[in-house]
Amino acid sequence: MRPLLLLDFDGPLNPHRAKTPYVANWVGDRPFVWVDDDVDDFDVTYFAEDHQLVLRVDASTGLTPDDFAAIRAWHTENRLSCRIRGSFPPAFGHRSSS
Repeated sequence: MRPLLLLDFDGPLNPHRAKTPYVANWVGDRPFVWVDDDVDDFDVTYFAEDHQLVLRVDASTGLTPDDFAAIRAWHTENRLSCRIRGSFPPAFGHRSSS
């Protein structure tokens, strides 16, 4: 299995923007999909590039067929862009899922 990304949240955190700067720092300008039940309009607009998708999911239902369709559509549109940009570098913090 591939390792899971573990972001290390050092320093004071804004409770409303706790994850965004860390995700942005790690991702940079690379293509990515961020699926989370705790994101808001700020996060969605912060990553407004076509090759970056922030997808809000309802914690009570989890991922739905519409969510998977949105991810699939994003992937289809960004497949070439992802290949051109190359693979992601190793995460600065990660752990194995096993």
